[in-house]
Amino acid sequence: MKMIIDGKKVDSESGLTFDIINPATGEVIEAVPKATEKDVIAAIDAAEKGQKVWAEMPVWQRAQVLYKFLDIVDANKEALAQTLCAENGKPITEARAEIGNIRIGFSGFIEAAKHYYGSIIPQGQEQGQDKNMQLITREPIGIVACIIPFNSPCDLYDQKVAPALMMGNAAIVLPSSDNPLTLMKLTEMLVEAGVPNGAIQCLTAPGSVKAAAVKDPRVHHPQFP
Repeated sequence: MKMIIDGKKVDSESGLTFDIINPATGEVIEAVPKATEKDVIAAIDAAEKGQKVWAEMPVWQRAQVLYKFLDIVDANKEALAQTLCAENGKPITEARAEIGNIRIGFSGFIEAAKHYYGSIIPQGQEQGQDKNMQLITREPIGIVACIIPFNSPCDLYDQKVAPALMMGNAAIVLPSSDNPLTLMKLTEMLVEAGVPNGAIQCLTAPGSVKAAAVKDPRVHHPQFP
């Protein structure tokens, strides 16, 4: 499989790869790109542009895109469960349940965001505001780095990516190097559903390389496991 950077399936700029191993059998499932710091910086460059496009889209339209993503997931749920089972070592029943949680998690965040209204501070509540009514609105924070551990990758993908996207942010997914395949497929599906180039990306970066996303000042919210 390949990484998703700026809406495209790409290899690492170094050309290097590493193997994903089935922990139950010891067999190689697939090779994935070994991202470098240059790849991370390229993803952040793309996220800066893609986030602005995504943030301009009304909340209800973002919701439509993510619901389309859920339909794509449902159409491929058994293949996703088999991938998760193979790379993570979960029993297939647990893998199927975790894939089933994607619709539950995403739809919950979608509907919450659709009703995440601003608030009003009535006049006279604060000194100097005796005759002024204050309106508070919520704006995207910018770029979110979603660092996702190995144990329940899809559940944590739901909890990090769904709210980040629904609030108009760009999400850079950095899965565990032990089992990134299911999350790479989910990210491809988000692109297929219509999330703009750069607004959702997925890099298979070894542990120390992830630090490039954390320390870059353009990443406004690094989400740790």
